[in-house]
Amino acid sequence: MTKKCVICGEPSGMYPLCKKHMQMKNNGEVIKNEKGQWVIKQKENDESSEVDITKENTCIICGKESNGYHLCKECYKKYKNKKILISITNSTKSELLDEEYEGNYRCADGHIVKSIQEREIDNYLFNKGIRHAYEASYSVDAEDEIHPDFFLPNYIRIGTDGKEEEPIDIYIEHFGINGNKEYEKKKEWKKQIYEKNNSTIICTYADEIKKDIYGTLDRKLKFFEKNKVNFYK
Repeated sequence: MTKKCVICGEPSGMYPLCKKHMQMKNNGEVIKNEKGQWVIKQKENDESSEVDITKENTCIICGKESNGYHLCKECYKKYKNKKILISITNSTKSELLDEEYEGNYRCADGHIVKSIQEREIDNYLFNKGIRHAYEASYSVDAEDEIHPDFFLPNYIRIGTDGKEEEPIDIYIEHFGINGNKEYEKKKEWKKQIYEKNNSTIICTYADEIKKDIYGTLDRKLKFFEKNKVNFYK
């Protein structure tokens, strides 16, 4: 059976990495982390990753010469088939918020998710045998709806007495971006909706998922409060 690349999900033959990421591995751009997982090595950038977009012929992602286009040749090749999040500040500065946001990551159970972190969460749920749906519909009112990242229908928690508790519907909201004002506004808006509806929400964040996904989700799925927005920050 043909394997799929553990990074992008593309066919990789008998290897864990596709041709593209195998080449990146040879160049030192793909490495194994402390858990033995293949990951893209983070670049050691300057303290600020913002690009001045007031200059003519400037790539809005990296700031290099773009010959009148929004992207330089290098960034065009890298991102032409991807969805990326870019923050524009005062119409003068741009910043790539999350280059992992591509919308084409295939999980172990076949779900297609938008980021590497969401894939890690989905794979955790699948490996734990926890029923889940990705971006299930959640009604805001008669005319509008939102889509929490994961829905766990009839989740059964083991109580402190070792017995199964009553099934409960749980939503997981993963927040993968920090510091963006519009993103923070939407995040707070969602929180208010969940609180109004007395929904049980578990919030997760990029830093903790990258550091220890199993420890983080094991803890949060055990110690949440029902009908509350849990672990919000």
